[in-house]
Amino acid sequence: MAESLVFTGVGMRTPIGNDALQSAAVVRARISRFAVWPHATIAGEPLVASALAPLAAPAEWTQFALLSAPQALHEALWQANVFDGRGLDKRARKLGLYLAAPAEARTASEGAEALDTFREHGVRDCFEVLAALEPACVELLPLGNAAGLVALDRARRALLEREIDVAVIGAIDSHLDAAWLERLAHQKRLKVGDASGGLVPGEAAAFAVLERAPSAAARGARALGHLAGTAVTNEEQPIDAEHPIRAEALSLALTTVLAEHERGARVRHVWCDLNGERWRSLEWALAETRCLGALPARAWTLWTSAESTGDLGAASALVQLGIALSWPARGFACGEHQLLASASFEGARAVAYLVPSETGPRR
Repeated sequence: MAESLVFTGVGMRTPIGNDALQSAAVVRARISRFAVWPHATIAGEPLVASALAPLAAPAEWTQFALLSAPQALHEALWQANVFDGRGLDKRARKLGLYLAAPAEARTASEGAEALDTFREHGVRDCFEVLAALEPACVELLPLGNAAGLVALDRARRALLEREIDVAVIGAIDSHLDAAWLERLAHQKRLKVGDASGGLVPGEAAAFAVLERAPSAAARGARALGHLAGTAVTNEEQPIDAEHPIRAEALSLALTTVLAEHERGARVRHVWCDLNGERWRSLEWALAETRCLGALPARAWTLWTSAESTGDLGAASALVQLGIALSWPARGFACGEHQLLASASFEGARAVAYLVPSETGPRR
């Protein structure tokens, strides 16, 4: 039987909250804070966006990472008790960092060198706090929306194979870059004017700490939830007018995970990255019909953070994970099984099965 893996820390910065608990409360209340972004218009129409600082000037996602990632990372590490009184706890020594990022096809709009530059310099600058632990693994996963759950799958495998002792999974993205917004507009993927579909661009940074349960207990870290399974697939059919949506890869990922958990009979919350784009709605409708029939009728809820935050790109799945893990701290969804699914425009599909803590409200 596989060793139990637990989450011990989460942290995030989103347009709706400066930390994980605040963001989780706003999503649960289904509140949004969309606003007209003054730095861009699309075909003469105002652009509605969801930004950390709505009046901030446009910047590449790499610049956003340097500003937003450290605070979210520190929140996750403190919650996981990875710090001791003198700094970083040496008992968490064998550490791996798995970082989700925009897809490589996306970064071409910012210059071919953007991803390489971030890989060589930005990762070190963002995560200088981890340098004392001499990470055994640093992996950058430029796979778009599904990258957070792909990173989680990589971390899970490394922990079970005992390659590392503690995994820090992170995700950073910002759609609010002028060149990238122009590409989204050209592809008719933005929600502007009287368009019937399209995404509201957003930005966020999110982190989670995952480790083997005995190690976490030995360090006195509180388990926020249990990671019960992951699956990663790839959709070979491109998203365009010439190819029908088949949802084969997403269906396979869902089936693989649910087969190990009574086909989802205990699931009470399902997360997906629906964001207003038609192809996502079609794919999810097919996958849900095929794969979620065993979920308890009228007893589970579908959630998507994009209703509150806009589309968060590579950060979307990890933000939803952090919200699911944070809810029990306020007495909601305590111990209730949750399913997370994510799809990248470029092809990656990923699913995770989560059992949050039974712990109720903090006193």
